[in-house]
This record gives sequence, structure tokens and C-alpha cells, in this order.
Amino acid sequence: MTLLENVMRKVDSGLAEVLGDIGKEMRRRVREYDGLGSLRVRDDGDTTHSFDVFSESAILTYLKSTGLGFRFNSEESAPVDIGHDQDFTIIVDPLDGSSMLARGYPLASVAVTILRSEDNSPVLSRILEVFTNVQYAASDGEATRNGKPVVPSGTTALSDAFLVTYSATESRMASAAFRRICRTPPRLTLNYGGPLDLAKVGSGQCDLALELHKGFPPRDYIPGLHFARTAGAVAAQPDGSPVPYLTGPDDRMRFIVAGNRALLNAALNAYAGDAPGHRVSGP
Repeated sequence: MTLLENVMRKVDSGLAEVLGDIGKEMRRRVREYDGLGSLRVRDDGDTTHSFDVFSESAILTYLKSTGLGFRFNSEESAPVDIGHDQDFTIIVDPLDGSSMLARGYPLASVAVTILRSEDNSPVLSRILEVFTNVQYAASDGEATRNGKPVVPSGTTALSDAFLVTYSATESRMASAAFRRICRTPPRLTLNYGGPLDLAKVGSGQCDLALELHKGFPPRDYIPGLHFARTAGAVAAQPDGSPVPYLTGPDDRMRFIVAGNRALLNAALNAYAGDAPGHRVSGP
């Protein structure tokens, strides 16, 4: 085991405990309908809730204790540099699904990815599904769900696929890209999308996840994509090119993530309106 792998195993062990504690507190708040209020509306129009700040603070406090030097890049605040040398960039979504949790709906996740700053390559990702208390982890080339290895789905046809995509707004549902993908209706479609559902492509719980509209920021796609790829799933941008890990605050990424290459190519063909034969390059 390399020094980096050994360090990350120790960091991951503590992170799993911290996320477990965050989930326990989130479930209590929903159960008792306590501490769900909003604090402010951010410049991007999203609302910051008290539980967002609680989760972010708990994660940052723990990461500071590890001795790592890093840039902390979270949804709720400006980037923060910790330590003398920022060898790592840490992407955090302290609570994906905040608006639903604030209304007591049990669909939310907390996601963290640690990347090497020199090349933006992920070395560790961990995602908590808050209301099931399930954790998804990727590191050392292994992807696990609650500690057990996972494999992606073998579904190859769009008509048989369970598709997850954020399509709630009128502009998204009316977009030509969305209509092309869904001209052959999937077997099941869920209007959500985010790091948790990208991870579930890797674990085989859904077959396909995509974002074709304005793109997701780093916190919404990097943790789930890292997990999915580590598990053996594949991904591409809508033009078939590889999906990079971008960490800038203004970066946005459009993508299709699928359990296998045949399903990914079927989705790319539908998006492009091409005859069968479209192929994706890269992982």
C-alpha cells in the first residue's frame, strides 16, 4: 500500500463516521420537524438552510483535523485554503436535496470527493444516502455500498432502462435534447439526479443518469461519477468525448452516465439522432 493510500484509508474511516453522525442528525430533524428553516437565499437563487451549514461545518471541522493541506470547495461558501500547501482539492455537497428535506421528504444525500490538486484526479469519494443510512465509497480502485463491492447494471436497451435525470422545470422538459433521449420511453424515469444517482448507476440500482441542459457544477457530478467509474460504469459528454473532472466554481458539465458501453452508445445515438453505430471515446 502506498503512503497516499494509507493516508486516505485513515481519512475515509473518519469521514464515514462523520457522515453517519450527520445523517443521524438530519433524520432527527425531519422526524421532529426541527431545525429545517432557511437562513438566506444565495446569489445563485438557491436557499441555504440551517442543516446545510451544520453538515458543511461538521465535514470541514473533521477534514481540518486530518492534517491534510487542501482547498475546501463547498456549495454553501467561498473556497477555503487549509494548510501551507493545498495538495488536494475537496469537493463537498453538504446536502443535495435541501428543498425536499426542508419539506420533510426523505430524499437527500451528502457527498465528498478528495482530488489531487496537480491533476484533478479523484482519490477518494464518499456519499451518504441520508434516509437509508447507506454509504457509497470509492478509493483504491474499489467501489462499495455499505462496505460490499458493487457492479453496474447489464441493461443495454433504452426501453428497458431505469433513467434518472433532473427534468422538473418546463425548459428542461421542453428541450429538444430531453425529447430525443425519451422518444423511446424508458421503463422507469425518476426526476432527481445528482451525486447519489450517479453513484447508483455504479451500484446497478439504476441504469442511466444524465444531464443535458445547462450542466451540473462539480459538487453535483464529481462524487457520483468517480464512484460510478470506479465500479465499472461508463460516461461521456453528449458529443461522445470523455467527461473530465472540473473543479472551478463556475464550471458546468453535461454528461451521460450508463451502466455499460452498449447502453451509453444507445443514449448517445438517441441524443444525436444518429443511426446505430455512435461510439464513445474514453472511460
